[in-house]
Amino acid sequence: MFNFLKLKSNNIKIEEESHNIALISKYFDHIVERNLFDGTIVNDQTAADLDLDDVFIRIDKTTSRIGQQYLYAKIRNVHTQARVAQFDKFVDQFTHDHQLRDRGRKVLSALRSTNNYDVEDLIYSTPEKIKHIHIIYGLTISFILSLALCWLLTPAFAFVAFAIFMANCYIHYKNKFTVTYYMNVVGELAKCTKAIRKLGDEPQISTHFDDLSFIDKITKINKKISFVNFTNGGNHELIEMILTFLELIKIAFNAEVIIFSSFIDDITENKDHIHSTLKFIGEIDTAISVSLLREEMHLYCKPQFSDRKAIETANIVHPLILDCVPNTITIHDKSLLLTGSNMAGKTTFLRAIGINILLAETLYTCFAQSLRTPFTRILSSIRITDDIATSTSYFLEEVLVIKSFIEASAHDEPCLFILDEVFKGTNTIERISAAKALLAYLNSSQNMVLVSSHDIELTALLLKADYDLYHFREEIRDKQLLFDYKLHKGGLKTRNAIEILKLYEYPPQIIEDALATQDALLKV
Repeated sequence: MFNFLKLKSNNIKIEEESHNIALISKYFDHIVERNLFDGTIVNDQTAADLDLDDVFIRIDKTTSRIGQQYLYAKIRNVHTQARVAQFDKFVDQFTHDHQLRDRGRKVLSALRSTNNYDVEDLIYSTPEKIKHIHIIYGLTISFILSLALCWLLTPAFAFVAFAIFMANCYIHYKNKFTVTYYMNVVGELAKCTKAIRKLGDEPQISTHFDDLSFIDKITKINKKISFVNFTNGGNHELIEMILTFLELIKIAFNAEVIIFSSFIDDITENKDHIHSTLKFIGEIDTAISVSLLREEMHLYCKPQFSDRKAIETANIVHPLILDCVPNTITIHDKSLLLTGSNMAGKTTFLRAIGINILLAETLYTCFAQSLRTPFTRILSSIRITDDIATSTSYFLEEVLVIKSFIEASAHDEPCLFILDEVFKGTNTIERISAAKALLAYLNSSQNMVLVSSHDIELTALLLKADYDLYHFREEIRDKQLLFDYKLHKGGLKTRNAIEILKLYEYPPQIIEDALATQDALLKV
Protein backbone atom coordinates (compact mmCIF):
# COMPACT_ATOMS: atom_id res chain seq x y z
CA MET A 1 0.00 0.00 0.00
CA PHE A 2 1.25 3.45 -0.89
CA ASN A 3 0.79 6.73 0.94
CA PHE A 4 0.84 9.87 -1.18
CA LEU A 5 2.58 13.07 -0.12
CA LYS A 6 1.28 16.14 -1.93
CA LEU A 7 3.13 19.38 -2.48
CA LYS A 8 0.34 21.96 -2.50
CA SER A 9 2.26 24.48 -4.58
CA ASN A 10 2.50 22.36 -7.71
CA ASN A 11 0.45 19.22 -7.05
CA ILE A 12 3.41 16.82 -7.18
CA LYS A 13 2.53 13.38 -5.91
CA ILE A 14 5.40 11.34 -4.50
CA GLU A 15 4.85 7.69 -3.58
CA GLU A 16 6.08 6.82 -0.12
CA GLU A 17 6.81 3.11 0.05
CA SER A 18 8.81 0.49 1.86
CA HIS A 19 12.57 0.87 1.54
CA ASN A 20 14.62 -1.83 -0.18
CA ILE A 21 17.95 -1.36 1.57
CA ALA A 22 19.66 -3.93 -0.69
CA LEU A 23 18.97 -1.71 -3.72
CA ILE A 24 19.48 1.56 -1.89
CA SER A 25 22.88 0.52 -0.55
CA LYS A 26 24.22 -0.64 -3.96
CA TYR A 27 25.94 2.66 -4.70
CA PHE A 28 27.62 2.74 -1.28
CA ASP A 29 28.62 -0.93 -1.48
CA HIS A 30 30.28 -0.40 -4.86
CA ILE A 31 32.19 2.63 -3.56
CA VAL A 32 33.53 0.62 -0.63
CA GLU A 33 34.26 -2.46 -2.73
CA ARG A 34 36.39 -0.43 -5.13
CA ASN A 35 37.92 1.80 -2.45
CA LEU A 36 36.54 4.93 -4.16
CA PHE A 37 35.29 6.79 -1.08
CA ASP A 38 36.84 10.18 -0.34
CA GLY A 39 36.08 10.39 3.37
CA THR A 40 36.01 8.10 6.42
CA ILE A 41 33.67 5.14 6.07
CA VAL A 42 31.34 4.21 8.92
CA ASN A 43 32.09 0.50 9.20
CA ASP A 44 29.45 -2.23 9.24
CA GLN A 45 29.85 -2.88 12.99
CA THR A 46 29.13 0.74 13.89
CA ALA A 47 26.33 0.99 11.30
CA ALA A 48 24.62 -2.05 12.85
CA ASP A 49 25.18 -0.80 16.41
CA LEU A 50 23.60 2.56 15.61
CA ASP A 51 20.76 1.01 13.55
CA LEU A 52 21.75 3.18 10.60
CA ASP A 53 19.46 1.41 8.13
CA ASP A 54 16.48 2.32 10.30
CA VAL A 55 17.85 5.82 10.89
CA PHE A 56 18.12 6.24 7.12
CA ILE A 57 14.48 5.22 6.67
CA ARG A 58 13.50 7.71 9.38
CA ILE A 59 15.29 10.67 7.81
CA ASP A 60 14.78 9.87 4.11
CA LYS A 61 12.69 12.52 2.36
CA THR A 62 14.32 12.13 -1.05
CA THR A 63 12.31 12.17 -4.25
CA SER A 64 14.43 10.09 -6.65
CA ARG A 65 15.96 6.62 -6.37
CA ILE A 66 19.41 8.07 -7.05
CA GLY A 67 18.78 10.52 -4.23
CA GLN A 68 18.03 7.63 -1.88
CA GLN A 69 21.26 5.88 -2.81
CA TYR A 70 23.26 9.07 -2.42
CA LEU A 71 21.74 9.93 0.98
CA TYR A 72 22.48 6.43 2.27
CA ALA A 73 26.09 6.70 1.10
CA LYS A 74 26.36 10.19 2.61
CA ILE A 75 25.52 9.10 6.16
CA ARG A 76 28.02 6.23 5.83
CA ASN A 77 30.88 8.43 4.54
CA VAL A 78 32.16 11.24 6.80
CA HIS A 79 34.09 13.99 5.00
CA THR A 80 35.39 17.26 6.51
CA GLN A 81 33.97 20.11 8.56
CA ALA A 82 34.35 22.45 5.57
CA ARG A 83 32.47 20.12 3.27
CA VAL A 84 29.53 19.51 5.61
CA ALA A 85 29.31 23.28 6.28
CA GLN A 86 29.14 23.89 2.52
CA PHE A 87 26.38 21.28 2.26
CA ASP A 88 24.47 23.09 5.02
CA LYS A 89 24.52 26.31 2.98
CA PHE A 90 23.05 24.38 0.05
CA VAL A 91 20.29 23.00 2.30
CA ASP A 92 19.50 26.53 3.48
CA GLN A 93 18.84 27.63 -0.09
CA PHE A 94 15.96 25.14 -0.34
CA THR A 95 14.78 25.98 3.17
CA HIS A 96 14.53 29.68 2.35
CA ASP A 97 13.17 29.29 -1.19
CA HIS A 98 10.25 26.87 -1.25
CA GLN A 99 9.51 27.57 -4.90
CA LEU A 100 13.04 26.47 -5.83
CA ARG A 101 12.56 23.36 -3.71
CA ASP A 102 9.22 22.56 -5.33
CA ARG A 103 10.68 22.99 -8.83
CA GLY A 104 13.54 20.68 -7.87
CA ARG A 105 11.19 18.02 -6.54
CA LYS A 106 9.04 18.24 -9.65
CA VAL A 107 12.07 17.55 -11.86
CA LEU A 108 13.33 14.75 -9.59
CA SER A 109 9.91 13.08 -9.45
CA ALA A 110 10.58 11.75 -12.99
CA LEU A 111 13.33 9.54 -11.48
CA ARG A 112 11.12 7.34 -9.29
CA SER A 113 11.25 4.15 -11.36
CA THR A 114 12.83 1.11 -9.70
CA ASN A 115 15.11 0.89 -12.75
CA ASN A 116 16.63 4.16 -11.54
CA TYR A 117 18.44 2.17 -8.83
CA ASP A 118 20.43 0.46 -11.61
CA VAL A 119 21.88 3.55 -13.28
CA GLU A 120 24.97 3.15 -11.09
CA ASP A 121 25.50 -0.24 -12.81
CA LEU A 122 26.62 1.75 -15.86
CA ILE A 123 29.62 2.83 -13.76
CA TYR A 124 30.42 -0.29 -11.79
CA SER A 125 28.95 -3.20 -13.81
CA THR A 126 29.53 -2.39 -17.46
CA PRO A 127 28.49 -5.43 -19.55
CA GLU A 128 30.94 -7.48 -21.54
CA LYS A 129 31.29 -6.59 -25.17
CA ILE A 130 29.23 -8.51 -27.72
CA LYS A 131 31.22 -11.56 -28.84
CA HIS A 132 32.26 -11.92 -32.48
CA ILE A 133 30.96 -8.47 -33.39
CA HIS A 134 32.92 -8.56 -36.66
CA ILE A 135 30.87 -11.61 -37.76
CA ILE A 136 27.66 -9.74 -36.87
CA TYR A 137 28.77 -6.81 -39.02
CA GLY A 138 29.47 -9.28 -41.82
CA LEU A 139 26.01 -10.84 -41.55
CA THR A 140 24.39 -7.42 -41.70
CA ILE A 141 26.34 -6.47 -44.81
CA SER A 142 25.53 -9.88 -46.38
CA PHE A 143 21.83 -9.38 -45.70
CA ILE A 144 21.87 -6.01 -47.42
CA LEU A 145 23.77 -7.44 -50.42
CA SER A 146 21.47 -10.44 -50.74
CA LEU A 147 18.44 -8.15 -50.76
CA ALA A 148 20.05 -6.02 -53.45
CA LEU A 149 20.99 -9.06 -55.56
CA CYS A 150 17.49 -10.44 -55.11
CA TRP A 151 16.09 -7.20 -56.50
CA LEU A 152 18.65 -6.76 -59.32
CA LEU A 153 19.52 -10.30 -60.46
CA THR A 154 17.32 -13.16 -59.35
CA PRO A 155 14.68 -13.88 -56.70
CA ALA A 156 16.78 -16.92 -55.68
CA PHE A 157 18.83 -14.64 -53.46
CA ALA A 158 15.67 -14.24 -51.33
CA PHE A 159 16.46 -17.66 -49.83
CA VAL A 160 19.94 -16.41 -48.90
CA ALA A 161 18.43 -13.27 -47.38
CA PHE A 162 15.94 -15.40 -45.41
CA ALA A 163 18.71 -17.67 -44.09
CA ILE A 164 20.76 -14.65 -42.98
CA PHE A 165 17.62 -13.10 -41.43
CA MET A 166 17.11 -16.25 -39.32
CA ALA A 167 20.75 -16.13 -38.19
CA ASN A 168 20.30 -12.48 -37.27
CA CYS A 169 17.11 -13.41 -35.44
CA TYR A 170 19.10 -15.86 -33.29
CA ILE A 171 21.75 -13.21 -32.56
CA HIS A 172 19.08 -10.62 -31.72
CA TYR A 173 17.20 -12.77 -29.21
CA LYS A 174 20.33 -14.35 -27.77
CA ASN A 175 21.45 -10.89 -26.66
CA LYS A 176 17.95 -9.56 -26.01
CA PHE A 177 17.99 -9.92 -22.20
CA THR A 178 21.29 -8.12 -21.73
CA VAL A 179 20.49 -5.45 -24.28
CA THR A 180 17.00 -4.86 -22.86
CA TYR A 181 18.27 -4.61 -19.29
CA TYR A 182 20.94 -2.06 -20.11
CA MET A 183 18.72 -0.19 -22.53
CA ASN A 184 16.15 0.18 -19.73
CA VAL A 185 18.93 1.54 -17.55
CA VAL A 186 20.03 3.83 -20.36
CA GLY A 187 16.43 4.98 -20.61
CA GLU A 188 16.74 6.04 -16.99
CA LEU A 189 20.03 7.76 -17.82
CA ALA A 190 18.19 9.66 -20.54
CA LYS A 191 15.69 10.84 -17.91
CA CYS A 192 18.61 11.81 -15.69
CA THR A 193 20.05 13.86 -18.54
CA LYS A 194 16.81 15.80 -18.93
CA ALA A 195 16.69 16.31 -15.17
CA ILE A 196 20.24 17.64 -14.82
CA ARG A 197 19.72 20.05 -17.70
CA LYS A 198 16.66 21.52 -15.99
CA LEU A 199 18.32 21.58 -12.58
CA GLY A 200 21.52 23.05 -14.02
CA ASP A 201 19.51 25.95 -15.42
CA GLU A 202 18.68 27.04 -11.85
CA PRO A 203 21.37 29.62 -10.88
CA GLN A 204 20.94 28.94 -7.14
CA ILE A 205 21.68 25.27 -7.77
CA SER A 206 24.41 25.51 -10.40
CA THR A 207 26.54 27.88 -8.29
CA HIS A 208 26.92 25.13 -5.67
CA PHE A 209 28.89 22.99 -8.14
CA ASP A 210 32.39 23.74 -9.41
CA ASP A 211 32.12 21.98 -12.77
CA LEU A 212 29.02 21.27 -14.86
CA SER A 213 30.81 20.36 -18.10
CA PHE A 214 29.64 16.75 -17.69
CA ILE A 215 26.09 17.80 -18.58
CA ASP A 216 26.93 18.44 -22.23
CA LYS A 217 29.16 15.38 -22.46
CA ILE A 218 26.63 12.97 -20.97
CA THR A 219 23.93 14.17 -23.40
CA LYS A 220 25.86 12.79 -26.37
CA ILE A 221 25.53 9.21 -25.08
CA ASN A 222 21.73 9.30 -25.30
CA LYS A 223 21.63 10.13 -29.01
CA LYS A 224 22.89 6.69 -30.02
CA ILE A 225 20.21 4.76 -28.22
CA SER A 226 17.08 6.69 -29.17
CA PHE A 227 16.29 4.18 -31.96
CA VAL A 228 16.94 1.13 -29.81
CA ASN A 229 14.98 2.52 -26.89
CA PHE A 230 11.86 3.25 -28.94
CA THR A 231 10.11 0.03 -28.00
CA ASN A 232 7.31 1.02 -25.64
CA GLY A 233 4.02 1.93 -27.22
CA GLY A 234 0.41 1.78 -26.22
CA ASN A 235 -2.38 -0.61 -27.03
CA HIS A 236 -3.34 1.16 -30.23
CA GLU A 237 -3.20 -1.25 -33.17
CA LEU A 238 -1.37 1.21 -35.43
CA ILE A 239 1.33 1.77 -32.81
CA GLU A 240 1.68 -1.98 -32.32
CA MET A 241 2.10 -2.43 -36.06
CA ILE A 242 4.79 0.26 -36.19
CA LEU A 243 6.65 -1.26 -33.26
CA THR A 244 6.48 -4.72 -34.83
CA PHE A 245 7.89 -3.33 -38.06
CA LEU A 246 10.70 -1.60 -36.15
CA GLU A 247 11.49 -4.86 -34.31
CA LEU A 248 11.82 -6.64 -37.66
CA ILE A 249 14.16 -3.90 -38.87
CA LYS A 250 16.30 -4.29 -35.75
CA ILE A 251 16.48 -8.06 -36.29
CA ALA A 252 17.23 -7.88 -40.00
CA PHE A 253 20.09 -5.43 -39.67
CA ASN A 254 21.30 -6.39 -36.17
CA ALA A 255 20.64 -2.73 -35.32
CA GLU A 256 20.06 -3.26 -31.60
CA VAL A 257 23.14 -5.41 -31.09
CA ILE A 258 25.46 -3.20 -33.16
CA ILE A 259 24.32 0.05 -31.53
CA PHE A 260 24.54 -1.59 -28.10
CA SER A 261 28.09 -2.79 -28.85
CA SER A 262 29.10 0.73 -29.80
CA PHE A 263 27.27 2.07 -26.76
CA ILE A 264 29.38 -0.05 -24.37
CA ASP A 265 32.49 1.80 -25.51
CA ASP A 266 30.76 5.13 -24.88
CA ILE A 267 29.84 4.02 -21.36
CA THR A 268 33.41 2.97 -20.62
CA GLU A 269 34.77 6.27 -21.88
CA ASN A 270 32.20 8.34 -19.98
CA LYS A 271 32.03 6.58 -16.62
CA ASP A 272 33.32 9.67 -14.82
CA HIS A 273 30.63 11.82 -16.43
CA ILE A 274 27.91 9.34 -15.48
CA HIS A 275 29.23 9.34 -11.92
CA SER A 276 29.17 13.14 -11.92
CA THR A 277 25.55 12.95 -13.06
CA LEU A 278 24.62 10.70 -10.13
CA LYS A 279 26.45 12.90 -7.62
CA PHE A 280 24.81 16.03 -9.05
CA ILE A 281 21.31 14.56 -8.74
CA GLY A 282 22.09 12.96 -5.38
CA GLU A 283 23.53 16.12 -3.81
CA ILE A 284 20.49 18.18 -4.86
CA ASP A 285 17.95 15.57 -3.77
CA THR A 286 19.73 15.03 -0.43
CA ALA A 287 19.85 18.76 0.28
CA ILE A 288 16.12 19.06 -0.47
CA SER A 289 15.49 16.00 1.71
CA VAL A 290 17.35 17.51 4.68
CA SER A 291 15.48 20.81 4.32
CA LEU A 292 12.18 18.89 4.48
CA LEU A 293 13.42 16.82 7.42
CA ARG A 294 14.36 19.92 9.43
CA GLU A 295 10.89 21.40 8.91
CA GLU A 296 9.29 18.16 10.08
CA MET A 297 11.42 17.73 13.21
CA HIS A 298 9.89 18.94 16.47
CA LEU A 299 13.38 19.45 17.88
CA TYR A 300 16.47 20.02 15.79
CA CYS A 301 19.66 22.03 15.76
CA LYS A 302 22.75 22.61 13.68
CA PRO A 303 25.89 21.36 15.43
CA GLN A 304 28.83 23.38 16.64
CA PHE A 305 32.20 21.75 16.12
CA SER A 306 35.05 22.30 18.54
CA ASP A 307 38.68 21.21 18.75
CA ARG A 308 38.25 20.62 22.48
CA LYS A 309 37.78 17.13 23.91
CA ALA A 310 34.22 17.78 25.05
CA ILE A 311 30.59 16.94 24.34
CA GLU A 312 27.90 19.44 25.29
CA THR A 313 24.32 18.68 24.34
CA ALA A 314 20.92 19.88 25.53
CA ASN A 315 17.70 17.88 25.17
CA ILE A 316 19.16 15.28 22.84
CA VAL A 317 16.80 12.49 21.70
CA HIS A 318 16.98 9.22 19.79
CA PRO A 319 15.37 9.71 16.33
CA LEU A 320 13.79 6.24 16.25
CA ILE A 321 11.96 6.46 19.58
CA LEU A 322 8.54 8.05 19.59
CA ASP A 323 8.17 10.64 22.38
CA CYS A 324 11.76 9.99 23.44
CA VAL A 325 12.68 11.55 26.79
CA PRO A 326 15.28 14.27 26.08
CA ASN A 327 18.50 14.37 28.09
CA THR A 328 21.24 16.92 28.70
CA ILE A 329 24.90 16.24 29.37
CA THR A 330 28.20 18.11 29.49
CA ILE A 331 31.56 16.34 29.45
CA HIS A 332 34.79 18.37 29.41
CA ASP A 333 38.23 16.83 28.93
CA LYS A 334 36.98 13.48 30.16
CA SER A 335 35.11 10.38 29.02
CA LEU A 336 31.81 8.93 30.27
CA LEU A 337 30.92 5.87 32.33
CA LEU A 338 27.19 5.20 32.36
CA THR A 339 25.65 2.78 34.88
CA GLY A 340 22.11 1.53 35.49
CA SER A 341 19.95 -1.55 35.22
CA ASN A 342 18.62 -3.20 32.09
CA MET A 343 15.87 -1.25 30.28
CA ALA A 344 16.75 1.95 32.15
CA GLY A 345 18.01 3.65 28.97
CA LYS A 346 21.81 3.31 28.98
CA THR A 347 22.28 1.79 25.53
CA THR A 348 19.58 3.97 23.97
CA PHE A 349 21.32 7.08 25.27
CA LEU A 350 24.69 5.95 23.92
CA ARG A 351 23.10 5.30 20.53
CA ALA A 352 21.39 8.71 20.62
CA ILE A 353 24.76 10.41 21.15
CA GLY A 354 26.45 8.35 18.40
CA ILE A 355 23.65 8.84 15.85
CA ASN A 356 23.41 12.57 16.42
CA ILE A 357 27.15 13.15 16.17
CA LEU A 358 27.20 11.13 12.94
CA LEU A 359 24.28 13.13 11.49
CA ALA A 360 26.07 16.30 12.59
CA GLU A 361 29.18 15.27 10.67
CA THR A 362 27.30 14.20 7.53
CA LEU A 363 24.06 16.24 7.30
CA TYR A 364 24.78 19.12 9.72
CA THR A 365 21.54 18.22 11.46
CA CYS A 366 20.89 16.91 14.99
CA PHE A 367 17.89 15.71 16.95
CA ALA A 368 18.65 17.98 19.90
CA GLN A 369 18.24 21.52 21.17
CA SER A 370 22.00 22.01 20.91
CA LEU A 371 25.11 19.94 20.32
CA ARG A 372 28.78 20.91 20.54
CA THR A 373 31.23 18.15 19.68
CA PRO A 374 34.67 17.53 18.23
CA PHE A 375 34.74 16.26 14.64
CA THR A 376 35.63 12.61 15.30
CA ARG A 377 35.64 9.16 13.82
CA ILE A 378 32.94 7.03 15.49
CA LEU A 379 33.64 3.39 16.38
CA SER A 380 31.30 1.24 18.45
CA SER A 381 30.98 -2.11 20.15
CA ILE A 382 27.36 -2.58 21.19
CA ARG A 383 25.80 -5.43 19.25
CA ILE A 384 28.39 -8.25 19.24
CA THR A 385 27.38 -11.81 18.35
CA ASP A 386 29.03 -15.20 17.99
CA ASP A 387 30.28 -15.94 14.47
CA ILE A 388 29.33 -19.56 13.83
CA ALA A 389 30.81 -19.52 10.31
CA THR A 390 34.30 -18.90 11.69
CA SER A 391 33.74 -20.68 15.02
CA THR A 392 34.43 -17.39 16.82
CA SER A 393 33.00 -17.07 20.34
CA TYR A 394 31.24 -13.95 21.61
CA PHE A 395 34.24 -13.00 23.73
CA LEU A 396 36.77 -13.50 20.94
CA GLU A 397 34.58 -11.55 18.49
CA GLU A 398 34.50 -8.68 21.00
CA VAL A 399 38.27 -8.91 21.48
CA LEU A 400 38.78 -8.55 17.72
CA VAL A 401 36.43 -5.57 17.42
CA ILE A 402 38.01 -3.74 20.34
CA LYS A 403 41.51 -4.52 19.00
CA SER A 404 40.57 -2.34 16.02
CA PHE A 405 39.75 0.46 18.50
CA ILE A 406 43.23 0.22 19.98
CA GLU A 407 44.76 0.47 16.51
CA ALA A 408 42.55 3.45 15.61
CA SER A 409 43.43 5.24 18.86
CA ALA A 410 47.05 5.50 17.75
CA HIS A 411 46.20 7.57 14.65
CA ASP A 412 46.17 11.36 14.47
CA GLU A 413 42.42 11.42 13.77
CA PRO A 414 40.45 11.82 17.05
CA CYS A 415 38.02 9.00 17.76
CA LEU A 416 34.80 8.58 19.72
CA PHE A 417 34.56 5.04 21.10
CA ILE A 418 31.10 3.81 22.15
CA LEU A 419 30.99 0.57 24.13
CA ASP A 420 28.21 -1.31 25.89
CA GLU A 421 29.10 -3.78 28.67
CA VAL A 422 32.77 -4.36 27.89
CA PHE A 423 33.99 -7.98 27.91
CA LYS A 424 30.68 -9.31 29.21
CA GLY A 425 31.57 -12.67 27.69
CA THR A 426 33.98 -13.53 30.51
CA ASN A 427 34.07 -13.88 34.33
CA THR A 428 33.50 -10.95 36.69
CA ILE A 429 37.00 -10.39 38.08
CA GLU A 430 38.73 -10.57 34.70
CA ARG A 431 35.96 -8.54 33.05
CA ILE A 432 36.31 -5.64 35.49
CA SER A 433 40.11 -5.76 35.44
CA ALA A 434 40.39 -5.90 31.65
CA ALA A 435 37.65 -3.28 31.15
CA LYS A 436 39.36 -0.82 33.50
CA ALA A 437 42.72 -1.24 31.75
CA LEU A 438 41.20 -0.92 28.26
CA LEU A 439 39.01 2.10 29.05
CA ALA A 440 41.88 3.94 30.72
CA TYR A 441 44.05 3.25 27.67
CA LEU A 442 41.48 4.44 25.12
CA ASN A 443 40.81 7.64 27.06
CA SER A 444 43.80 9.48 25.61
CA SER A 445 44.29 13.21 25.18
CA GLN A 446 42.44 13.33 21.84
CA ASN A 447 40.01 10.37 22.06
CA MET A 448 36.76 10.12 24.00
CA VAL A 449 35.01 7.04 25.34
CA LEU A 450 31.31 6.58 26.09
CA VAL A 451 30.78 3.29 27.94
CA SER A 452 27.93 1.67 29.82
CA SER A 453 28.28 -1.04 32.44
CA HIS A 454 26.40 -2.93 35.13
CA ASP A 455 29.62 -3.25 37.12
CA ILE A 456 29.38 -0.66 39.89
CA GLU A 457 32.94 -1.64 40.83
CA LEU A 458 34.16 0.16 37.72
CA THR A 459 32.99 3.55 39.00
CA ALA A 460 35.72 3.98 41.61
CA LEU A 461 38.36 2.60 39.25
CA LEU A 462 37.49 4.90 36.34
CA LEU A 463 37.10 8.03 38.44
CA LYS A 464 40.88 7.92 38.73
CA ALA A 465 41.15 7.54 34.91
CA ASP A 466 39.36 10.81 34.07
CA TYR A 467 35.84 9.49 33.59
CA ASP A 468 32.67 11.39 34.48
CA LEU A 469 29.98 9.24 36.08
CA TYR A 470 26.32 9.31 35.12
CA HIS A 471 23.54 6.81 35.62
CA PHE A 472 19.96 5.90 34.80
CA ARG A 473 17.76 4.66 37.59
CA GLU A 474 14.46 2.91 38.21
CA GLU A 475 12.17 2.63 41.18
CA ILE A 476 9.64 0.15 42.45
CA ARG A 477 6.39 1.88 43.34
CA ASP A 478 3.05 0.25 44.08
CA LYS A 479 4.50 -3.07 43.00
CA GLN A 480 5.48 -1.67 39.61
CA LEU A 481 8.89 -1.21 38.06
CA LEU A 482 9.10 2.37 36.78
CA PHE A 483 11.76 4.10 34.66
CA ASP A 484 12.04 7.85 34.15
CA TYR A 485 14.72 7.51 31.41
CA LYS A 486 16.42 10.63 32.80
CA LEU A 487 20.16 10.97 33.07
CA HIS A 488 21.49 11.53 36.59
CA LYS A 489 24.90 12.81 37.63
CA GLY A 490 27.17 10.48 39.60
CA GLY A 491 27.51 6.72 39.95
CA LEU A 492 24.65 4.36 40.67
CA LYS A 493 24.50 3.52 44.39
CA THR A 494 21.54 1.16 44.60
CA ARG A 495 21.22 -2.53 43.74
CA ASN A 496 17.70 -3.49 42.66
CA ALA A 497 18.14 -6.77 40.78
CA ILE A 498 16.99 -8.98 43.68
CA GLU A 499 14.14 -6.58 44.46
CA ILE A 500 12.95 -6.97 40.88
CA LEU A 501 12.97 -10.75 41.29
CA LYS A 502 10.82 -10.28 44.39
CA LEU A 503 8.49 -7.95 42.46
CA TYR A 504 7.89 -10.68 39.90
CA GLU A 505 7.10 -13.18 42.66
CA TYR A 506 10.10 -15.47 42.54
CA PRO A 507 9.88 -18.12 45.28
CA PRO A 508 10.91 -16.77 48.75
CA GLN A 509 13.60 -19.46 49.00
CA ILE A 510 15.38 -18.00 45.96
CA ILE A 511 15.11 -14.43 47.27
CA GLU A 512 16.45 -15.34 50.72
CA ASP A 513 19.31 -17.35 49.27
CA ALA A 514 20.22 -14.54 46.87
CA LEU A 515 20.24 -11.90 49.63
CA ALA A 516 22.40 -14.09 51.88
CA THR A 517 24.87 -14.74 49.07
CA GLN A 518 25.00 -11.02 48.26
CA ASP A 519 25.81 -10.14 51.87
CA ALA A 520 28.56 -12.73 51.96
CA LEU A 521 30.12 -11.47 48.72
CA LEU A 522 30.04 -7.84 49.85
CA LYS A 523 31.99 -8.78 52.98
CA VAL A 524 34.77 -10.42 50.99
